[in-house]
Amino acid sequence: MWWQPDYVFPQIVVSSNTENLPEWAKSRVKHIDFDVHFAPDENARQRLNDIFSRPNGVFSWFSALYLQGLSSVEVFHDDELSLARTSMRRLYEYVGRELPVFFPHEPLEKLFDPGQRRWRDLLDRMQLAKVRWEKDRAYIEFSDAMQYREIQAYQGYLPQTIKNRLRGKTLIIDSRRAFEVWLNHRPGSETRGRPLFSRFLGLGRAH
Repeated sequence: MWWQPDYVFPQIVVSSNTENLPEWAKSRVKHIDFDVHFAPDENARQRLNDIFSRPNGVFSWFSALYLQGLSSVEVFHDDELSLARTSMRRLYEYVGRELPVFFPHEPLEKLFDPGQRRWRDLLDRMQLAKVRWEKDRAYIEFSDAMQYREIQAYQGYLPQTIKNRLRGKTLIIDSRRAFEVWLNHRPGSETRGRPLFSRFLGLGRAH
């Protein structure tokens, strides 16, 4: 192979309001979803403006530690944020403070899956799609109230491990078992007993 551990590849950080990635980007981009909302009142805008107007000393220290660690990395792996977590831990150690309870000790994709959450909302809360199960396939029939671009967005939320194709307003899932496992998986914990979505989806039964 042409790749060697000492090769350094640039990383580009892109901020966007696009909710899902196209298929070609899923294996090339690390997608971090920040689900935030700023209250549109005068006090909130003023406070946010004050924060942005201050120099961020933490970022300078973090960048220095990150670049220092990057120069000493011998083997790269799939957890691209591992070095960032290590750098933040060193900052907390330097100032003698404990890590906050929300500090991620594992890769984010193991702790949180925004695509899975949106699919659960679609099927359970909004009820804008129905699942029709067959022996080795699942058919997702979307409501007429949904626009085609919205359906394409939900198709984009599916992980690459789930083979699928869109026909009109019906999404055909060829990887039925992978789809079931993905919907029932609870990031950050092991699922025990009956899967969370099994009663709603009728998992294990062909309809």
